[in-house]
Amino acid sequence: MKIRYLHLSDLHLTSIENKGAVEAFNQNVVTHSLVKTIKAFDFQIDFIIITGDIAFSGKPADYDVCHVFCDELLQAAHLEPSKLFLAPGNHDIDRSKITPKHIKSFYHFDDQDDITETLTDPDIFPIIMRKFEAFNAFAAIRYSQVEKADLNLKPPKERNTLMNISWAISLASW
Repeated sequence: MKIRYLHLSDLHLTSIENKGAVEAFNQNVVTHSLVKTIKAFDFQIDFIIITGDIAFSGKPADYDVCHVFCDELLQAAHLEPSKLFLAPGNHDIDRSKITPKHIKSFYHFDDQDDITETLTDPDIFPIIMRKFEAFNAFAAIRYSQVEKADLNLKPPKERNTLMNISWAISLASW
């Protein structure tokens, strides 16, 4: 039995307000071409994975565009929304949700123990994870997720690897 999947990454979809008319037009050319290509496949895709950077800035308006694209993508592939899996990337965070004071307080680590202490602190962790609110709202409406970005943390070895990677990348983006 063969399993066929489509893996997309770094789409950086955004609204006209964020990029402007020319960039939005170029984005539409690319996304419509992708959808057209998928419609022409002579085989069935079993599921779709989008890993990181589906949005450009992590703001709610970006995810309005992402919804349209994902719906078109699923329709072209003849798949139900449950067959689309999403994992956030560094562009899927809204950096305006984290203040410079938070960066100074929460984003300086000496070792893994410092990171674990921060991620398991019930007061600090929700503040850090605010930047994933728009992604979570987008994904929760009707799509599956590899792991919801506001996950309840388990001991470090049991945490979702993709979540750790996107969180670490977002730290490096500051």
